[in-house]
Amino acid sequence: MLRMTRRSGGNERLLLSILDRYIFGAVLRAALLSLLVLVALQSLFVFLAEFDNLGDADYGVVAAAGYLLATMPERVIEVLPLAFLLGGLLGMGGLAHGSELVVMRASGRSVFRLVMAAMMPGVLLVGVGSWLGEAVAPELSQQANQQRAMARGKSLSILQGRGFWARSGDEFVHVNRISPDGHLEGVDLYRIDTDAMRLRGVSRAQTGIYRNGEWHLQSLTEVEMTDRGVIRRSSTEHIWNASISPRLLGVLALEPEMLSMRDLSLYAGYLESNGLGADAHRLAWWNKLVAPVGNLVMLFIAMPLVFGSLRSRGAGQRLFIGVILGLSYFLVNRTLSSVVLAYGFPPVLSAMAPPVLFFAVALFAMARIR
Repeated sequence: MLRMTRRSGGNERLLLSILDRYIFGAVLRAALLSLLVLVALQSLFVFLAEFDNLGDADYGVVAAAGYLLATMPERVIEVLPLAFLLGGLLGMGGLAHGSELVVMRASGRSVFRLVMAAMMPGVLLVGVGSWLGEAVAPELSQQANQQRAMARGKSLSILQGRGFWARSGDEFVHVNRISPDGHLEGVDLYRIDTDAMRLRGVSRAQTGIYRNGEWHLQSLTEVEMTDRGVIRRSSTEHIWNASISPRLLGVLALEPEMLSMRDLSLYAGYLESNGLGADAHRLAWWNKLVAPVGNLVMLFIAMPLVFGSLRSRGAGQRLFIGVILGLSYFLVNRTLSSVVLAYGFPPVLSAMAPPVLFFAVALFAMARIR
């Protein structure tokens, strides 16, 4: 009798393990399929938008396709919350529609255990998404924007360490930083005689301000190499006619949302140490920190819908509900971000409020399921 009990307990644990893997696979497949479709649709829209830029210098279809591929991780991160939600709705919804969840519950499987099994693919995808957001997407997006600008004839080179290099005619410029208002800080100009392949002069300015289509370099020190020797001059302001505009330089300074948490922290610290506002970068830092939790909340939101009123609905209806919920989460998040930046509230409130709110609603709905 004791042996039969032990064997029965072992078979039950084996059954639970099989069911866990079955649910894990169903949700993971649905989430990956949703992610693939969403990224493909967004990539198509981006590619169509790039048609307006085709023909600019060397920017052709191949260059646009390269830009599209390099920014793919960025799009994966953007659509990941919706992919989580749709994966939960379609994966678990398919099991519910086929009465498989009913059989599992009838066999003694609790709703809590089923939900935990469905959440496990989310943990896996959260890890992959965090790795993409920190180690892959920022670097690739930065390189993609630079290469795109260069292919379009904008004469921008790659970032190297601190600051960046750019070219305007026979002048090479190195800029240490771009301030949030678009001013240049620490500008070094190197004028090259392209015919003789020699350096003609070097200038250094503390700041550069763009006004009326021209750069006004302030506190300039200039050294010019001539046949008669070296001439040194200083001026409080010098007009620099260059083809590089602040809008063009903006491609080198990624949006805060696409910077890594480390870069966001460093740049926010720099802004604050110089008495400048860093709310946008602090908000982006908190959003990145909370993003994994938000993604899991989006998956959890699908659970009360699957076990509740949508269990007998078709995939089309579940997909429609998922899109509506995803858009609602996105709108709440964006609205709170705008309010926080406009009124100076702590950025952590905007980052934490949407996942906490949606989790509370989903938890309340789950508590009503019998």
